[in-house]
Amino acid sequence: MEKLKYTVVGARGYVGSALVQYLRADGHDVITPDKGNLPEGDLGRVIYAAGSTRDYLADPSYTLRAHVTDFANLLKREFDHCWYLSSVRLFDFTEMDEVDETTPICIRTDNPRSVFDATKACGESMALHCGADNVSVARLACVYGGDLSTPAFLHDILAKVRSSDTDSGSDENVTRDYIHIDDVCTALSHVAATPGVFNFSSGRNVRNSEVFQMIGETAGHWFTYRSTKQPSPPRIRNEKFENHFGFRPRSVLGWIRQELLKP
Repeated sequence: MEKLKYTVVGARGYVGSALVQYLRADGHDVITPDKGNLPEGDLGRVIYAAGSTRDYLADPSYTLRAHVTDFANLLKREFDHCWYLSSVRLFDFTEMDEVDETTPICIRTDNPRSVFDATKACGESMALHCGADNVSVARLACVYGGDLSTPAFLHDILAKVRSSDTDSGSDENVTRDYIHIDDVCTALSHVAATPGVFNFSSGRNVRNSEVFQMIGETAGHWFTYRSTKQPSPPRIRNEKFENHFGFRPRSVLGWIRQELLKP
């Protein structure tokens, strides 16, 4: 395999750190600069994984800088290709049953989530309309797997199984689309054939009740749940992802079962 040069921005985060490990295991040269402090020269293949997901309101100015300003400065540099990592959460307010890469984004400025949504959407616009033909956008579904100490719903639920905690802390009717970290890394290590948006999703929403049922049947651990009345997100169509990268993301329920059966 040809040894390539990668620059991963946001390498200390969950996805970024997994990417670094994956790419180095494949024998590639991976540079992990601090945010806003890029090295001189050609950056090679860039994966821009910097940003705020859960704590975007803790420091909105940082969220703006990470999602937009630092990325805009990176676009002035020389590189072979760049992936900008965004989120399928941008579809949450579309009020549609299913969406694909062409579905218009709806941003609710009366909702605090707009700090995240608007800055990510602006970063996407920079990626798609900066005048370059070598920049692509990856909208990630809920990423799971790899480092299970990373805060995430599924990771937290599995930790509760190990500690015999039966309070799920969530509503059984909440649904999410999940994609495994290894599938994300596999796809991002490729260069998109054309610029544009790709939904990195499984194409199927999984209800919490399905997760709880799998855990109960496999491990005999039954969760209680609470009513949070969260709206259900649309189904994220992923035909473009599967056709381009040539594989179907793994089943999250199958992964949960495998994790529970580990000694």
